[in-house]
Amino acid sequence: MKEKVLLAGPIVSELWWEFERFAPYVFWKKKELEKVYGKITLVCLTRPDRFDIYGMNCDILVPLNIEGDGTTYKQDCFRLSNFPASAYIKLIEDFKSSYLDYEILDHVYPKIDDRQFCNKYQFPKDKKVYDLAPRKSNKEVLEKYLVKEKPIVTIAPRFRKGFPRNWPYWQRFYDMVISNSFFKKYQFVICGKSPDYVPDKQNRFLDVNTINLVRDCSLIGVTIELLKKSILTVGSQSGIPNISLLLGTPALQWGNQKYLHIVEYNVRKTPVTYLDDVNYKIEPQNVVLELQRILLEKEKKSGKS
Repeated sequence: MKEKVLLAGPIVSELWWEFERFAPYVFWKKKELEKVYGKITLVCLTRPDRFDIYGMNCDILVPLNIEGDGTTYKQDCFRLSNFPASAYIKLIEDFKSSYLDYEILDHVYPKIDDRQFCNKYQFPKDKKVYDLAPRKSNKEVLEKYLVKEKPIVTIAPRFRKGFPRNWPYWQRFYDMVISNSFFKKYQFVICGKSPDYVPDKQNRFLDVNTINLVRDCSLIGVTIELLKKSILTVGSQSGIPNISLLLGTPALQWGNQKYLHIVEYNVRKTPVTYLDDVNYKIEPQNVVLELQRILLEKEKKSGKS
């Protein structure tokens, strides 16, 4: 009897599109198939740095490496811009042909034609499972860097060169957090992917980019585990605060798309504090005051104040 498999991929999308709009549907599909067939094998074809989106939910992780990914070809919703459709079709066919000795129950992948590549609802919203479980090494590695007696607050300082939605005050924010004695009881951890984030120039915080990643470990995997352990994520509207909400960790965000980030992208209805900031010029002291207010409120609820 042939081993039963569910194939997922290739997936060449933007991070959030893979994180929320594709992978959770794959998890749902696997659970539905297992109701009928019992235990099946999930095989995912994705970029190696995204393996931990699937992590322990996946049985076989197949690396997808495309020369020019991120440079010649830019991530654009479910596709890479200017990446030939014929090349994408070949990836699909080659992936499927590698598993012809198995019983392929289904093969799930995004459509990337001009009508569908930006369709955020290609995979139904009501058919998703948000069971994100990175490989075990990620949690083990992260715990070596955490201060056990301190609650964790994640800082998500996204900053892309030439991008209109950059907040210019991250260094001032870091200085204010360090100088405020109230925050000493917390461990603040900076996360992001180099070079698209703002590190602290004085290296006063744990930065996930300085964590020594071992085998079966990734920056995304460590970040998922960090967000799960955090009591709050702080950042201008971007992917990481959205992922935080997806994982059930509250967020303090600011920006100019309030509805998207507190309702549409917040599919689990996780608590979020959103500060309207049309031009991304909100003063850092205002963010710090709101941060302190939220943490004080948490302390009162837990009886620690």
